[in-house]
Amino acid sequence: KNGINMIHTTSYKETIDFLYTSAKQEQIAERRVPAVHPAKKVETIADAQIYFLASLPNIGREKAISILKTYGTPLSALVNVDRWPRDVYGLGPKITEKVKEVLHSVYSDGTNRADEKEK
Repeated sequence: KNGINMIHTTSYKETIDFLYTSAKQEQIAERRVPAVHPAKKVETIADAQIYFLASLPNIGREKAISILKTYGTPLSALVNVDRWPRDVYGLGPKITEKVKEVLHSVYSDGTNRADEKEK
């Protein structure tokens, strides 16, 4: 009905196994890796701001909106990341520390040569 096939399984474990195998076969067939944060067309500046903040660790859409309502802009939010636990409901020190780790860590793709490490 409506072009949607139903696949009946006997248990939740069988459903998990089926979904895992199907996704893996699709990735092999299309020769692609899974997208962690897939590219998305944003309609408005507000959508782009939400999408940007939501890509930070443990920050989803709802928390990104709360951050933007508190600070107004993504730049202001990032400048005030230390104040998130006090100013934004639902953001505690653990989430803030993970975000700060991402923001303050030097980029490394794991292919640094020995002579580059000496600099």
